[in-house]
Parts: sequence; structure tokens; C-alpha cells
Amino acid sequence: MIRLTQREQELDRKSRDLSDQLRRGRNVGADQKEQIKKQLADVVSRHFDVRQERRELELKRMEDEIERLRATVKSYREKREAAVQRRLSQLMDVDDLDF
Repeated sequence: MIRLTQREQELDRKSRDLSDQLRRGRNVGADQKEQIKKQLADVVSRHFDVRQERRELELKRMEDEIERLRATVKSYREKREAAVQRRLSQLMDVDDLDF
């Protein structure tokens, strides 16, 4: 994830640099402007792909966390009665309760 974030920042910086070159390039020939536009399009495309990859990894991490939470909730649900009895014993300071 760190690698993707660094790559995203690098591509963002490069796209801004190319954009600045286009804006300042009043004395630049048409061929050179076209070359910069092609570079900019390539950088923007790669930047999009990196952002998308980062988002997909984040989504996967969230899905894994949701699955872990579902398993925890299921486990608690299955152990509910024992947990309630144990808590009652603690609150009433009794070792063995028969309900």
C-alpha cells in the first residue's frame, strides 16, 4: 500500500509538472506541445490505474475486516447463554448458579 501511495504522489507531481510545461510553453513548437500532451495523457492514465489499484486493495482490506467481524458476532451469538450465566455469577459473586 505504501508503494502505491508513493507511486500515486509521484504521478500526481509529474502530471502537474507536464501541465505547467504546457501552460508556460508559449514559445514551444507545436510538435513539442503535442509530445508533452501525449506524455501528460500517459501519466494521467497511469495515475488513474494506480489510484484504482489502491482503492481495490483498500476495499479488500475492508471486506476482510467485515468478514472477521461477522465471525466474531457469530461466535458471540453462539456463546451467548454461557456468557450470560458467567456474568451473572460474577455479579452475584456465586460460583455455581442453577437457573
